[in-house]
Amino acid sequence: MSPSTAGINSRTLAGVESGPLYRWLLVGTLFLIACLNYADRAALNSVFPLLRRELGMSDVALASIGSIFLWSYALASPLAGYIGDRFSRSTVIVGSLAAWSAVMLFNGMAQTQGQLLAMRIPLGIAEAFYIPAAIALIGDHHAGATRAKAFSIHLCGFYTGSIVGASLSGYLGNLHGWRLPQLLLGAVGLAFAAVAHFVLRDGPAREKAPEAAERPGLIESLRELARVPTYWILVADAFLMGAVVFILTAWLPLFLHENFRLNLGAAGFQGSFFLMGGSVLGVLAGGAISDAVGRHGKRLRMLTQSCAYALSVPILLVFLISPNLMALQAALFVFMLIRYGGGANANPVLCDLIPSNRRSVAFGVMNLCSCMSGGAAILITGALKTKYGLMAIFASASVFVLASALIVWLGYARFLDRDLARAGSHP
Repeated sequence: MSPSTAGINSRTLAGVESGPLYRWLLVGTLFLIACLNYADRAALNSVFPLLRRELGMSDVALASIGSIFLWSYALASPLAGYIGDRFSRSTVIVGSLAAWSAVMLFNGMAQTQGQLLAMRIPLGIAEAFYIPAAIALIGDHHAGATRAKAFSIHLCGFYTGSIVGASLSGYLGNLHGWRLPQLLLGAVGLAFAAVAHFVLRDGPAREKAPEAAERPGLIESLRELARVPTYWILVADAFLMGAVVFILTAWLPLFLHENFRLNLGAAGFQGSFFLMGGSVLGVLAGGAISDAVGRHGKRLRMLTQSCAYALSVPILLVFLISPNLMALQAALFVFMLIRYGGGANANPVLCDLIPSNRRSVAFGVMNLCSCMSGGAAILITGALKTKYGLMAIFASASVFVLASALIVWLGYARFLDRDLARAGSHP
């Protein structure tokens, strides 16, 4: 092949990989990886009764399944973000998927509760490298006109994965025990990592950037992030909302099993479907609304986010009236619909505030705070469950939602305009 022909082929390939078709193929591929990401972490939530019987796990030990995972995930997230900014984001994503899928195979071989809990540490570390690189990669390929929609479709992958993981694990757990779903999900993940290796590519602008000049160190990135108050408002929002969402996703299947006598498959499905079904519709509608609102002013995205949170606050109080199953399902669906409809604005706002070469670190710090609070909330819920009951704990989570609505409003009112101007984004 002549040099001139090679240049033509290279330019043609680059054109395909930066064109509209490839940009949405990339989002579709990341959607499926996101499904696996949350399916794997949610697969044990719907088999808590089996783990009690087979491994003798207490409520606190069951809570530790989520807490150990989230704390490991959280502590690894800033480093994961740094790696996503320094190296090829597509390579980081594929490596993360392969690593956590291999861990899932070892999960399925655990013989004691100590072995099972120990495997949550490498699972959390391996999964931590996915989200910062994936969100930043979408931001590299999608500009303002399609960015919120692309983020929303990707987020739907997580929520779909939660439904699939909890339902599949509960159904197969009833028939074959809790180990089979772990082994199956691990094998599927390893196979899909091979597919993703050939599909995913870094953004064109990133591939052209000089390595040393455009990819700052971790300390430099954190120093720059410290100068953006609105970003830290988003971090505080992630911290508060992380506690709410992780309490619900971790404990709702067991709550339905104990209070409504659902079998494990039904509890796993209903404990995830109404939460994640509302989340899927919320982020899809919220992404479209965010792009529409953003055309009239980028600052309006954060206002929309705050108002949506405020509207969702009273809904969790339904737990105080001991609702029947249908009323409970409807309330949770509407809560997640409104909460994630507003939350769909967070990633586009972050991209408006933070340059591409620092976004993975920015997302990593957000994950750190969200997962640290989520892990603590899951463990505290396990400790308080016997004394206060899950209904009272679920209802009290509305306090965190209210606090988040107020904090996001503060960011919108006090800091956003200045930070957008500093980033060179028109408010």
